[in-house]
Amino acid sequence: MAVAHPVATIDHVTMLANLALAALMVSVHLGGLLCLLWMLRARVHRFRPHESRPAQIGVILFVVLGLDAAALRSAWI
Repeated sequence: MAVAHPVATIDHVTMLANLALAALMVSVHLGGLLCLLWMLRARVHRFRPHESRPAQIGVILFVVLGLDAAALRSAWI
């Protein structure tokens, strides 16, 4: 005869704590994306990324590394 295992239960406090942590992580990512957009808009007049391939690659690399940095920052919180 098999023994019935109780269903894992999570209390309301744990659920609210998880929700708060998720909201904090989303806010950190949003803040990082907004900073990246601000930096890109502030510096786009210095070079014309649509005119040269190396500039396009540089912008893509900058955005990808910035997103990685935002993800790492939220992982350390």
